[in-house]
Amino acid sequence: MTAGPFRRVEDEAFVSGRGRYIDDIAKDGIAFAAFVRSPHAAARIVSIDTERARSFPGVIAVLTGKDMEAAGIGSISLHPPISGRNGGKLALPFRPSLASGRVMHVGEPVAAVIATSATAAQDASERVDVVYEDMPSVSDVRAAVKPG
Repeated sequence: MTAGPFRRVEDEAFVSGRGRYIDDIAKDGIAFAAFVRSPHAAARIVSIDTERARSFPGVIAVLTGKDMEAAGIGSISLHPPISGRNGGKLALPFRPSLASGRVMHVGEPVAAVIATSATAAQDASERVDVVYEDMPSVSDVRAAVKPG
C-alpha cells in the first residue's frame, strides 16, 4: 500500500490478518462504555431516565452530567502547551464530559453506560430515555455572529 511517495508499513499486519486490535485482548475485569449522544445541534435537556438501562443485565453504572458534577469532574478541555496572544493564557471553552442542562452540538455525549461487555453497554445505552426541547441553532459562521 502506498500513500503519496511514502510506503505505509503500519497497515500490512492488519490487512493481512496478523494485527491485534484492543478488542482482541481478553482480560478479566474489563469494563466497556457506550455513550448516548445528542441528535440535536442545540437543545435543552428536559429529562434523562436511566432506570431501564440500569436494570439491563451486565450494566455496572449509568452516568449523566449530574453524576459528573456531583463527582467534581469539571471541564475536559486541556490547555495546550502554548501561549495565547501577547503571551497570555488561551481562552478555553468549558467542555463537560457529559452534557448537563443543554447540548450544544450533534453527537455531544449526554450519558455513559458502563457494562461487562461492549454489547451489553450498547444495548443498555439504547434504553436511556432523553427528552429534549429543541432550540434554534446556526451552522453558518456569518449568521452566528449577527445580533440576536
